[in-house]
Amino acid sequence: MVEDVTINKVLAFLRQRNGEMGRYAHTVLIEELTKHGFGGLANGLNANETVSWEKLGEMMHVLNARAVCERYDDWTPDITYQYRQILSPPDLQVYKALRCWAYQCSEGEVVKMPLFLIFEQISNTLAHGIVARLKAYEEADWG
Repeated sequence: MVEDVTINKVLAFLRQRNGEMGRYAHTVLIEELTKHGFGGLANGLNANETVSWEKLGEMMHVLNARAVCERYDDWTPDITYQYRQILSPPDLQVYKALRCWAYQCSEGEVVKMPLFLIFEQISNTLAHGIVARLKAYEEADWG
C-alpha cells in the first residue's frame, strides 16, 4: 500500500494545476472522469471542492487496497485514508508518486478499471512533458 502522502502529492498537482502540465492533466482528469460516469465528482473537482478531492483520494486508496488484496489473499487492508492539502511538488516527484501508486495497483482486475487507466494516461502525459523540457531532448536530432 502506498502512503497517504503519495496520493496527496498527485492530488496536489492536479488541484493546483501548476504550469501547463498541471492544467492539461487536470483537464484530462475531468474529461475522463465524466466519460466514465463520474460526472458529479468531476464537477466538484473542477469547482475545487475539498470534499471531492478527498473522495478521489479515497477512491485511489481503495483501488490500491483492492490490488494488494488480489495479490495477497490473507491480507487485511487499512481502509483509512487521510486527505491533506499540500503544496504541489515538482513534476518529477508527482510522476514518481504516480508510478509508485500504479505499481502498487498493478494486480488482477485493477489494471483494467477506469480510474487506474485515467491515472495511467495522466502519468504518460506528465512523463512526456518532463522529457520534452530536458536539454538533452532539445539537443537530440528530430527523426
